[in-house]
Amino acid sequence: MPEIASRCRTQPPPRHIVYEALVSPDRDPARPWLILHDDELRPTIAEAIEPDLVVWTSIWPSRPDARIRFDFAGPPNGSVNELINQNLRFTFGQ
Repeated sequence: MPEIASRCRTQPPPRHIVYEALVSPDRDPARPWLILHDDELRPTIAEAIEPDLVVWTSIWPSRPDARIRFDFAGPPNGSVNELINQNLRFTFGQ
């Protein structure tokens, strides 16, 4: 399947914590975070390689063949991160 979107973001917790949250989104009922819209389905795990990769099945009934891929390849390149996540945002007043 072709890639239709891609984003790179850092997360405050270590990647193994984010990995655990993605493979078990309901593990902490005090902190629900996977809030689906009425037209979305709960994903299942299509592939998981701890702590580097999680692939979900589609959450969209109209796109059952879609996959949502989370790669944890470490922090983004510093200069690219500054260019896109700091400099570009700054030009838009953010």
